[in-house]
Amino acid sequence: MPDKKPENNSNKKVFIIALNRDPVDPKGKTRAELSAIFKKQTNNVLPLFKQELKDSGLEKDVTIQQLAPNLGMVIVETTPEAAEKIEKLKTVRMVMENQKIYLPRRGPKR
Repeated sequence: MPDKKPENNSNKKVFIIALNRDPVDPKGKTRAELSAIFKKQTNNVLPLFKQELKDSGLEKDVTIQQLAPNLGMVIVETTPEAAEKIEKLKTVRMVMENQKIYLPRRGPKR
């Protein structure tokens, strides 16, 4: 029965977490080179991030939905209270709530 969900999931939201990484000078580098650098750094930080979640007891509250390693981001589903705690972890640079962005369609000008 996939439609059965625990009751405590009602206040979960999607957050985008930017992980810490070494500063990179983008001058003179192609997009592919930067992407490879970010991916390598993210893959180095990710195990530390997961370990910090375990140590702080937040791992059961956090569902990692998607990784964007070439951007240095992790997309998670969690409660706002847990997101505030995640923001204080050493491996985290920034936590943003996912927002639906409305782009109005523009018709041809007459």
